[in-house]
Amino acid sequence: MKLKRGITGFGTVKEPFITAFVDMGLFKSTLYPIEYNRKFKILDFRDLEISSNYRRLAIKDNITKIDFDILLNCYYPYYAGLSSNSTWMNFKFIDLPAEIRNCLDVNFEYLSPEELNLKVDKDSLSELNESELEQIRYWKSRSFGEIIFNGWD
Repeated sequence: MKLKRGITGFGTVKEPFITAFVDMGLFKSTLYPIEYNRKFKILDFRDLEISSNYRRLAIKDNITKIDFDILLNCYYPYYAGLSSNSTWMNFKFIDLPAEIRNCLDVNFEYLSPEELNLKVDKDSLSELNESELEQIRYWKSRSFGEIIFNGWD
């Protein structure tokens, strides 16, 4: 997988990235059917914070009583599942239930835990700008997940 320029949320005056924010209205409306069937409940929504490049949505599975989160990259329409007890810069990616993926896959691209836990290589970073590469070196980010859903400040 090649990471796209701007995916980290970092750019410079010399190397600006041109990308739109992912439409949160579309994201929320896409999730409406999962809450409507009452199997899942949306617990909390955390909007973009100054030190992150993602939004985080907390969900409860009303059948299993398990809480989990959905991360959405703010610059590209990538989403992933996350254990609810994951902390900043220490994410445990999980597979999302099929019902959620079926709703979101219409407008967004799911990234599996296997993909996100893969180590990046030089070729996968070739499209990033120098500012992004500096952040990766500074934070010692090694996996796709650490870069695509980062909490760098």
